[in-house]
Amino acid sequence: MSTHNSLAIIPVRSLKSGKVRLAEAVTPEIRRELTKRMLAITLSACRASDVIDLLLVISPDVDVLAFAHSLDSEAIGVQQHADNPGLIPALEQARAVSLANRFETTIVLFADLPLLIGEDVAALASTGGQVVLAPDQNQVGTNGLLLRKGNIDTSLFRFQFGTDSFPAHLNEARRLGIEPAVVQPPGLGFDLDTPEDLSTLITIDRATDQRLQSVGL
Repeated sequence: MSTHNSLAIIPVRSLKSGKVRLAEAVTPEIRRELTKRMLAITLSACRASDVIDLLLVISPDVDVLAFAHSLDSEAIGVQQHADNPGLIPALEQARAVSLANRFETTIVLFADLPLLIGEDVAALASTGGQVVLAPDQNQVGTNGLLLRKGNIDTSLFRFQFGTDSFPAHLNEARRLGIEPAVVQPPGLGFDLDTPEDLSTLITIDRATDQRLQSVGL
């Protein structure tokens, strides 16, 4: 197979049952629309960054894959194996595609980053190092992860997504003998996960609208 440069992996759980922590705040229909909107934002930001050669959306939900294809016909949709559910198995399945196609750089991004823009993705991709991490605003979770080929085999890097994944990913990189780089672009710091996050997003959106109106836009 030919050698490629960069692959972005975007895992999405489901249009129907994703974002369960928002269930107390919004209806299932709104959760579905939020998931679709944020997936569209992440795909668009990757394209706008001009640093991603191939986009791969992986999900057990065929509706997710169909929607992703409707947004970006060049994005690759991969259905997660039903007998191996969960985020980490999804990422391992997608990473196997990256390894088989000899991508130099593999990036993991999520479809819950409502403020993500192309410059944020480009900042992640342009940061040097074999492991690059973009933490959430609380320095607890990991909203972006880059693995790059080099002197150390990053295919041995074990994904640590879950509770306190940012410090866990720091430790995992150091286990391999890699000092990870940390980058904090604005749009990679905010992920929509809880009702409190939704309230913050609404406030940010209103503030943005007011700023645009103040300059006549």
